[in-house]
Amino acid sequence: MKNSGVEFDEFTIVAMLSACSLLSDYKAGKQIHLLICKNFKSGDCNVFLKSALLDMYAKCGLMEMVRRVFGSLGSKKSTTAWSSMVLGYARRGEIEIACRYFDQILEKDLVSWTIMINGYAQMGRHTEALELFVQMEDMGLKPDETILVAALSACARLGALVKVKPSILEKSKTVSVYNALIYGLAQHGLGEDVLRAFKDRESADLTLDEITFIGVLCACSHGGLVEEGKRIFDSMLDVHRIRPQVGHYCCMVDLLGRSGHVKEAYDFIMEIPFNPNSVIWRSLLGSCKIHGNIEVGVIAAEILLKVDPDHGARYVVLSNMLTDANRWKDAGGVGVKPRGWSCIEANGTLHRFQASDKSHPQTKEIDIMLEDIAARLKSAGYVRDTTHVSFDIEEEEKGTVVTYHSEKLALAFALINLDPEATIPIVKNLCGDCHSVFKLCSKIYRRDSVVRDLIRFHHFKSGVCSCKYFW
Repeated sequence: MKNSGVEFDEFTIVAMLSACSLLSDYKAGKQIHLLICKNFKSGDCNVFLKSALLDMYAKCGLMEMVRRVFGSLGSKKSTTAWSSMVLGYARRGEIEIACRYFDQILEKDLVSWTIMINGYAQMGRHTEALELFVQMEDMGLKPDETILVAALSACARLGALVKVKPSILEKSKTVSVYNALIYGLAQHGLGEDVLRAFKDRESADLTLDEITFIGVLCACSHGGLVEEGKRIFDSMLDVHRIRPQVGHYCCMVDLLGRSGHVKEAYDFIMEIPFNPNSVIWRSLLGSCKIHGNIEVGVIAAEILLKVDPDHGARYVVLSNMLTDANRWKDAGGVGVKPRGWSCIEANGTLHRFQASDKSHPQTKEIDIMLEDIAARLKSAGYVRDTTHVSFDIEEEEKGTVVTYHSEKLALAFALINLDPEATIPIVKNLCGDCHSVFKLCSKIYRRDSVVRDLIRFHHFKSGVCSCKYFW
């Protein structure tokens, strides 16, 4: 834009700072800060720009710069500016300081509440996170999807939330609290707890809604609770007079297919009273992959080719499924797969890894740790799964490719950099062999980890995963 001679304004600058925030690129952020100083007079550098600077520095973990910019605002400190201070300290784990800034916000909005609730959750202080959520509701603020996730689903050790649930629900028996609880438990695969919460809600005489049933059906799917899921789905219209929507049908397809009833899931789709969307067909395709049903899988994939040709997930699933069936030629012709990536946050900085990526500044240390992981896994009897490496290369080379999966790079980085007592939090975009690796490593290294894939959270502890193979 600059080379074209187009003038930039404050909105351009804010967009650039936002990009720096998302990338945690404080160096580029500082250059943009310098650009602001050169092109905007002190009086023109308004609260709007300074708030964006605050947000960028806070998300990059540069608290000295955050304090400087915050101080320069004088009496013009907005709720957004105060929230950035809370965010910066919360990300650094200095939760008490974050709380002091939070308490000074005169007009707290959903963003400020979300930041503080997230801060408590990330520190493992689940009781405070939920109590703050209840306080927010008492103030008359209606929670949105983001804050519901922040209140419950983002808690790495959600089991603690189950213990405090009675006292929390006694304080605030509202639709949103129950839905938040059900969604949080469902995301973490605690199906039995979801059903108990669902029964509590019915006994509390609260009106059930569409959102409630999606959470409950999702939990049944990830807990293998087939009969319970069928009964609850049927009760929607028969008992509660709620007509199932596309999300509910998708949950049922996932429930049937994930538990091995692939043909029944396909027949269920055929009975849906509208044209099934791509999400429903992708769910069926995923189930076909898990249970090796090539026949139905090809049907689902062919339909997906027509209704959603650009979605990368179908390429991965179909290619892996054909590879499992030793149909290498067909697997190679499926199309380009999206590249795997994994992210982990450490000390306020987001670290992103891609398969076989060597660009991280700690690459040498990570490689050494990967060797240690491989040696310990081998001693434990682990055999690398190379069936999904569809390249025409030797078996030993396939093993090397698998070793450098993005999630393993993230795991190695975590073992090097995170506190030995801290739970390892990883977000990834693909599934595969590394599920077995994380289970074993949680036992070998005595380190708990929480991995978020495209669908759900997986809690690994002492060699066991919370998904109970329903993933």
